[in-house]
Amino acid sequence: MLYRICARFGVDANILLEPLQPREQDPMEQTTDEIYREVMSLNRRPFDHYLMPDAMYRYWRMSFQRPGSVYCSMAQVYTRGQTKLWKALDVFQQPYRPGTKRYARTNRFRGVLIQHFDGVSLICATSIESTFNLTFFEYGLGGQTKYYTGLSFLTRRRTMDSNRLSVTVMERLPDDPALWRDVARKAGIGPASAVPPEVLDALQRLPDRI
Repeated sequence: MLYRICARFGVDANILLEPLQPREQDPMEQTTDEIYREVMSLNRRPFDHYLMPDAMYRYWRMSFQRPGSVYCSMAQVYTRGQTKLWKALDVFQQPYRPGTKRYARTNRFRGVLIQHFDGVSLICATSIESTFNLTFFEYGLGGQTKYYTGLSFLTRRRTMDSNRLSVTVMERLPDDPALWRDVARKAGIGPASAVPPEVLDALQRLPDRI
């Protein structure tokens, strides 16, 4: 049985007997730490972790590329030292660039979360593009503390066929891996009808193409 497990996952059975090698630090994580230290030199408020606990989150925003559609995905909020970090996958059906077949399912977003008196700012970026996504989250939505309502801005020039500003709603998920898998499988761009009514109402506070 042990041989079959090792053969299936391509590992050596000695993994059970010898200590694992330390994981190499991701270059993107080093970059976000550097950004965080630079920004925090202007804002030294400590993070009250109970206001945004380390957990898995689902979030919705209006699509930047397809007006009228909603983008949904999942992110992890976690703490490293004194730094509150964000990690997510950008899931799209279109290629990175026109005419190619390489899809963006492994396009990772990483960012830092900075607490203010009345909310939390998120600064995140991807290694694929040079743009940043800036979001400010307020606490709660309609009296429900599991939600965070924010405004997201994409740092790029305005074009006629796309958007760069959207309301974003983030929901803290329970510690349920089965639910996480279900949310991850449904990630991507979909119709507004698939969004919970209270979330859709918040998303539609801004018009498309701003």
